Amino acid sequence: MGATVAAIDFGVVWLLSGRLPPLIAVSIAYFTAVCCHFLLNKMWVFQCQRSDYIRQLIQYSAVVGASWLTTLTIVHLCLSSFTTNLLIAKLFAVPPATLIAFLLMHLFVFRRPDKPAPDTL
Repeated sequence: MGATVAAIDFGVVWLLSGRLPPLIAVSIAYFTAVCCHFLLNKMWVFQCQRSDYIRQLIQYSAVVGASWLTTLTIVHLCLSSFTTNLLIAKLFAVPPATLIAFLLMHLFVFRRPDKPAPDTL
């Protein structure tokens, strides 16, 4: 699944590179890939059956925001310090942004619902 989302992300960055400012190209690619990411995570990775969809979407949006800011920060640092290649800068942003997103998704967004305590007499 990660490879599919990464291919979408990098593919859109590649298509937009040179046509748009770097951070805008990265942002558009990121949000395109995020849509695929949500659906694949919910249905396949975590097999999430939560029914509180609005709360889940709000939590997912917060995770996406945190991961997106991580991505932009690292891309900016890379472009301003050691490379002018947007794809290389994006490559350096993937591991930390992925780790942050996975942990937050697992712990909050796609967590298993709390099981009610068994009735005791």
